[in-house]
Amino acid sequence: MAIHIYQIYYDQATKQALDPGFIPLDNSNTERPDWYEFWPIRKFLKENQLQEDSWYGFLSPKFAGKTGFNSKTIKELITQYDRVMDVALFSSTWDFIAYYKNCFEQGEVWHENITQVAQMFFNVVGYEVNCAELVNHTQNSVTSNYVIAKPIYWRRWMDLADKLFAVSESNTPLGNILSGQTTYGPKLLPFKVFIQERLAPVLLANEKFKVLSPDQSQYRPLFSHLFHENLRTRRTLQTLDLLKERFCATGDRQYLDTYSKLKAEIPIKPTRFR
Repeated sequence: MAIHIYQIYYDQATKQALDPGFIPLDNSNTERPDWYEFWPIRKFLKENQLQEDSWYGFLSPKFAGKTGFNSKTIKELITQYDRVMDVALFSSTWDFIAYYKNCFEQGEVWHENITQVAQMFFNVVGYEVNCAELVNHTQNSVTSNYVIAKPIYWRRWMDLADKLFAVSESNTPLGNILSGQTTYGPKLLPFKVFIQERLAPVLLANEKFKVLSPDQSQYRPLFSHLFHENLRTRRTLQTLDLLKERFCATGDRQYLDTYSKLKAEIPIKPTRFR
């Protein structure tokens, strides 16, 4: 078993900030800056033969600041669970995952119509998923491509990634939408960037992988622009996450109904990000 975790950098400043326990992955002279971190990840996977008993990950330079994890902790966890897990997740926003029904509901706050656009893409490539009805929780969702996994996962990811690339590059109505711009706070960025970030949550929720996802709900700060930082909110978010997980495990809609009722009780700040 080997662990190959790459950390992407864009210039000397980001290179110097990398965790020395990760392998630097140069994206400073990228041919396609419009694809952001998707480009070096897909490029590496297309150009390299993966070893079946090894783990691979591709992290941004902001990984430590966003998650609080370092290379030592991650490698120790993966080594401990190597024989029983396929995928390890290190999300930066456990509270978003807990609160929103799925990654597309969360995405609508930043990128209007992302659910519809994503559904169009999955329909075109013949991948069966109902984006609006998908249920994500911290054991089957991740943000920022913070996935470290064995080839069994990366092969499935590459299948969807290649299809997303092909459709986005095509001169078709959907291709033009995907390569066109959407909001991201004060910025405008290509729609395809935010669809590719959600390939992982779709795969993890829709297919069978053995997932390791360390619990961050006890100590990671809540997103201050949305949630009030207090024990009641934190405990309610933890309960929401558990209810969604139990629904996915049992199919019992009472869990999902309770999730919806409890979610409505969390006071959130009236902030829009578009």
